[in-house]
Amino acid sequence: MGRDLNDKAPFFISSNTYPPPDLAALGPRRGFWLWLMIDIWQQVNFSRWEFRCRDGCGLDSIDIETLMLLQEVRDHFGQPVKINSAHRCPAHNASIGGKPQSQHLYARAADIVVLRVPAIQVQAWLSQRMARKWGLGCYAGFTHVDTRSGPPARWSG
Repeated sequence: MGRDLNDKAPFFISSNTYPPPDLAALGPRRGFWLWLMIDIWQQVNFSRWEFRCRDGCGLDSIDIETLMLLQEVRDHFGQPVKINSAHRCPAHNASIGGKPQSQHLYARAADIVVLRVPAIQVQAWLSQRMARKWGLGCYAGFTHVDTRSGPPARWSG
């Protein structure tokens, strides 16, 4: 991919980001950020609808760092990555029993399955890749990844 995951832009990518990015406040760099948003979607193997809230509310944001991590997973395994759950509105998160401070609420998390790759193999690679940061939840049939700020989190379900 050529992009460093630590070199991230300070916004989410979406048509209806909440709160919406204040592009006018970016001043003369506004054109650069608009170009970057378009450029990133041309470089990844995902579409925005894959990150939508599953209750139909219309949220479909994704944090750039999360998006680039998911693309890195896809590139590493050479297989499509299915997004089971990504951005969630508070109502949907509550209805499925999500944690009140879930990273899904902030568009910084995804529950994924890498097609034709056992979840345990994906989790082992991500555990090495994300050794000192972010969140990793290991489950029998899928993997939770998030790009939370602060200390790393690890759990099994």
